[in-house]
Amino acid sequence: MAKRILHWCVLLAALLVVGRGQAQVLSLNAVGVLSVELQADEPQLVAIQLIPVEASGVTFTVPQVFGTNNLVPGMRVGLYDAVSEGYCVEEFSGGSWTPGTCTVQRGQSVWVQSPSNTVLKLSGCVPGSGESNTTVQVVLGMQLMGCPYPVNGAYTNGFLGVGAPGDVVVPLAGDGAVATNATAVTYYSGTGWFPPDGRFDLASGWWYKSYSNRTWTVTKPYDYP
Repeated sequence: MAKRILHWCVLLAALLVVGRGQAQVLSLNAVGVLSVELQADEPQLVAIQLIPVEASGVTFTVPQVFGTNNLVPGMRVGLYDAVSEGYCVEEFSGGSWTPGTCTVQRGQSVWVQSPSNTVLKLSGCVPGSGESNTTVQVVLGMQLMGCPYPVNGAYTNGFLGVGAPGDVVVPLAGDGAVATNATAVTYYSGTGWFPPDGRFDLASGWWYKSYSNRTWTVTKPYDYP
């Protein structure tokens, strides 16, 4: 399995407004860097967990999330659309992403494929200041999801919330196959998610098959800042 690391930077990102010779801090978040090892031509599911420094709102473009520095030409990112049941695909070439318009949100995950071995580094603000939870819209059918916070954890009732009977989380290996060291986690009426000991890694994603439309509310799992 690909190695995934979160580097916390001492540097703080602040939005400043300069007026009358003074600077006002409007927001304050730690900047983090997620490192994900990619093997040549092996797709990896990568969860969107950081907030691009230059982005506003909750929807981000691939150029905002992945940037353009230290990327391998020919790298591709596939974003699955649960409504159309198709992919929006971005490719990095000539120093830019094409088409550059595919969008994603925290709580979703994307396929990332590189033509050669590399370490993908995603930088951004660690979600914290001003929020106690994140809401993710779950739609009927299949979708690619991931934890909206840069942590590892377990597929518990407290984390996944109340699903519809038969809802299932399917962890995947790097090549897209069902992971050999993970078991699908299914929601049962009256008992919740089972088995209760399934775990997910930092920045990892999973397929989620839902039998209803619902709002998934994820409580921020840390006190910072």
